[in-house]
Amino acid sequence: MQTYRHILFATDLSKPCDAVGKKAKDIADANSATISLIHVFTPFESGYSPDISMHGAVIPVVIPSLEEFARSNLKQQADRLGLPDAECVVCVGSPKREIVRVAQERNVDLIVIGGHGLHGLEYILGSTADGVLHRTKCDVLTVRMDG
Repeated sequence: MQTYRHILFATDLSKPCDAVGKKAKDIADANSATISLIHVFTPFESGYSPDISMHGAVIPVVIPSLEEFARSNLKQQADRLGLPDAECVVCVGSPKREIVRVAQERNVDLIVIGGHGLHGLEYILGSTADGVLHRTKCDVLTVRMDG
């Protein structure tokens, strides 16, 4: 069995993703590995600000506020998982690209990411998990998420 040294848990910050994080933590514990958490957002994602999707452009002042909001929620998720000292990385951009970039920069050997059941257009366009799998050189574990 592969021994992992550094695991990157990619999260969308949802409660169902806590189960994915628990699997990542279990693998890290079993391998005495370091674990880091990452959340990547695009400024137009729903859920960050009800006003943001109504504007034609993102005001530069808004992005730091969104980053702080995401960083706070990522830290809360780390705490819920019993990972108070884990590195928490927040990025703005394409989740597929940023997860892979951060994994390469930090010499990660396993990315753990949740997978949703995709339908329709999402299935045709592909998921973040699929995009990460096809862009990275390290192992990727996709954990089925219900919810």
